[in-house]
Amino acid sequence: MNKLLATGLLSILTLLPLFSDEPYVLESYEESIEHMLIDENQEESIVELVPIAETIPMEEIIVEEQVEVLPVESEISETPEDNTPYGKAIKKAKDENKILMIAIRATTCHYCDRMENETLSDQSVLDVLNENFVLYHVDQDKEELPLGLQIGMTPNFVFVTPNEDILDMYPGMRNPSEFLEALEEVLKQPK
Repeated sequence: MNKLLATGLLSILTLLPLFSDEPYVLESYEESIEHMLIDENQEESIVELVPIAETIPMEEIIVEEQVEVLPVESEISETPEDNTPYGKAIKKAKDENKILMIAIRATTCHYCDRMENETLSDQSVLDVLNENFVLYHVDQDKEELPLGLQIGMTPNFVFVTPNEDILDMYPGMRNPSEFLEALEEVLKQPK
């Protein structure tokens, strides 16, 4: 155990110069590291000099990185616009400071058809949606879902802030009054 401790101490002392701000070079055996080896048959410590096989000047070890300093541009360049349907919808939500409602459906989803024909076409639901939300419809069987969403159950409604944070998700078919309650809950949340 003591040999292990001494070896660990030797390792630390050997590596210590590498973490120092000042260059450190061992130039002779006299400056070599001393460490203790305990003879298991004796109670006293034996001190042994451990010679360094070869000394290498630190300047040969240290590789200086040269960093090129670029002039600061006076104008910050904007990122190119996302011209995907989702990109356009989130931009509109940001511009109008509205919540984005992602309506996810599947191609052969009976309840998705009912939701669109009965609930989303209801005038009271349409009024709330048009006033407070930007709608983005996506068919998960034909398009990749935004924001890394992986939804299996449809219909599903994901509500997203203009900063692209998900506020809430409402899966399943809902009648107009149930959906209006869900929309009111979403509108109560800070965006």
